[in-house]
Amino acid sequence: MNEPELSHPVQIGKIGSQKREIKLVADDATRKKIAERYKILAVDHLSGHLSYYRQGKKIFVSGTIKASLVQACVLTLQPVAEEIEENFDYCFVRMDKIAAQTDNQDAELLENLDGPEPIFGENIDLGELIVEQVALAMALYPRIEGAEWPEQASDGGETSAFADLRKIATEPGSD
Repeated sequence: MNEPELSHPVQIGKIGSQKREIKLVADDATRKKIAERYKILAVDHLSGHLSYYRQGKKIFVSGTIKASLVQACVLTLQPVAEEIEENFDYCFVRMDKIAAQTDNQDAELLENLDGPEPIFGENIDLGELIVEQVALAMALYPRIEGAEWPEQASDGGETSAFADLRKIATEPGSD
């Protein structure tokens, strides 16, 4: 596995019940690597403001990501700018703790969260969490304003290059 582009590991054992906050901002080289990873034209800005704390055996992380991306239009390949601002909440549990029963209060708290997510190892990488959230939030099929899918031919036939080849191949005198 490759190293995360924006890495900020936090040791699980050092996370206490007191809420901590952190702001991470990706520099130019990091943003370029993230754009390459997700095969998009550019990441012009990426930041995340997160808070995290432990409650019993669970670790809660919440935050806001902000990003300015440029992707290629799926129809025209022209650049499409996209602004992202998303909030997220996660609950993490160590793999060896997942099987443990949760009480009713914990169950209510977990009901509206994305999780619990398993923790592998001794760290949670908050930087990678920010990058993953951007990937989840960005447009899957970006389109430049006004770009439309080609319409079907007025006679109900196909309008693809293969349809044109089929027409040529079936014309009289094309042996």
